[in-house]
Amino acid sequence: MINITSFTADKQKITQGDPVLFSWKTEEAFRLSLMGDKETTNRYLDVKTNSIVLYPQSSDVYRLWATTAQGGGVQREITINVLPVVKADFTVEPMGGIAPLKVVLTNKSIGVMSVHVRWGDGLNGYYIPLNKTEFEYVYPNKGQYDIRVVAQSPDGRMDTKYQTIIVKDAVSKPELPKLNVDFTISPVDGMSPLTVTLKNISNGKTSYWYDWGDGESGLLTKDMLEHTYNNPGNYEVRLSAIDASGEKIWKNAFITVTEPKPMINSFSVDKQTVTECDSIAFTWDVTNADFLELSYESKDGRRAQEVTNAGGGVNVVPISAVYTLFARKGNDIVNANISITVLPKVVDQPKVVGQPKPFGVRNNIVTFAIIALIVLGLLPKEKK
Repeated sequence: MINITSFTADKQKITQGDPVLFSWKTEEAFRLSLMGDKETTNRYLDVKTNSIVLYPQSSDVYRLWATTAQGGGVQREITINVLPVVKADFTVEPMGGIAPLKVVLTNKSIGVMSVHVRWGDGLNGYYIPLNKTEFEYVYPNKGQYDIRVVAQSPDGRMDTKYQTIIVKDAVSKPELPKLNVDFTISPVDGMSPLTVTLKNISNGKTSYWYDWGDGESGLLTKDMLEHTYNNPGNYEVRLSAIDASGEKIWKNAFITVTEPKPMINSFSVDKQTVTECDSIAFTWDVTNADFLELSYESKDGRRAQEVTNAGGGVNVVPISAVYTLFARKGNDIVNANISITVLPKVVDQPKVVGQPKPFGVRNNIVTFAIIALIVLGLLPKEKK
């Protein structure tokens, strides 16, 4: 049995020109058609489709017909209410000129019940009569003005449009030379005490004020200026001036000052090769350290001796090892090395009384000569 089980529209109240999606479901339809009561042409649809998008131009009743092959059928209907477009529209002539400037606004708004205009000069706006299209207004002073027109429809819908008007002075004033404040500064980071140099490279002849960011500021009397930061921290340096129009302009830079790191300026010893049991003198010059340690590594493990006199030294009886001086401040550690060689001490043997002396070289030569003569039989024989 033929039937239209559903027929819907996604919107039943629209503004003129908006799209409407019609959807449906049918059973056993041989032919489908959709037509508004105000339309003159029937719209035949493919029975395999189930939706269509239309753009109604006026309020109307849309009817969906589903028919059989024999001509019988059923219908469903939906009413679409189409509201007229509300649009705020106008033109302004001229759009700029010399003060005092008279402009003419032409209202071209449509679908409205009322039109409200503001001329952008801070004064209250007003509603303009709809039976008149042109309106005059005079801007007595230079400036930039944004004209705003708000159009409202009978059902409360609103639309807004803006237009900018530029009004200039009757006599243009000469432009004042632009002042550019600029400088270089170096270094921009380092350990305290940090001395920086500021160089003024601005392009205008005027007075400049400097501010180092640590409480010291003043009038800059020369193009280059030095300053020392004694404490760690982050500092903002500013150079400022007043231009010809009375406006204050400035430039800034940032300086980072860190804690000083420990430094071993010198580390020495009076002897690097000594005899066992002799003492040696280590000396050093260390700055920015809150802890010193003189240590060495031996075969039986590391031994250390704490030293607190940062600018002095110490006497030790060494062993053969590499001696290392560590200087520390906070988490920063530096070191320096010196290699020490210790020789064994030579001990003289004591003399023993009555001990026969060993044959010297001369006695050995005589002994060998006598033995040779005996062997050769050259020694004279004893007379019997």
